[in-house]
Amino acid sequence: MNPPFAILAIVQEGSETGVEIAFEPFLPGLILLFPLLGFLVNGALALVSGKRAADVARAGGEWTLPENDRPST
Repeated sequence: MNPPFAILAIVQEGSETGVEIAFEPFLPGLILLFPLLGFLVNGALALVSGKRAADVARAGGEWTLPENDRPST
């Protein structure tokens, strides 16, 4: 028996016993909160980086990323 079919057989056997299991999400608000927080953090970091680059460009230089603590890619 293939694994997906084995799982399907187990699920079908469970439904025949008459025992119903309800899915209850764990802290459903986090589903909406985490992407929103990620969006806000990413936006704030982009604004900070843009401000730094603009300050250096106004002074006549060219801003580059620091070379320390960067992964080698």
